Amino acid sequence: MLEKRPGSFVHAGADRGGGVRGLVCGDSLYPLFLNFADQHGISYLGWAWFVGSCEGEPSLITDYSGTPSTYGIGYQQHLASLGS
Repeated sequence: MLEKRPGSFVHAGADRGGGVRGLVCGDSLYPLFLNFADQHGISYLGWAWFVGSCEGEPSLITDYSGTPSTYGIGYQQHLASLGS
């Protein structure tokens, strides 16, 4: 599809599955997804730039100075690696 039309991912996350409420609050999804997206020219945007609990909402930061949450650390590290 992306070969014919531009596309962008706005949100990527994982829930616990099996009817268990809450998000997976680690960064294990980000390296796989972001590397794949970069290799295939797929755009992506960070979502949830607010201070949240992660369990109830996928917050990327723990404070408004930009300290990454356990959910956001992979995204931060990936973006930092693109400049090098």
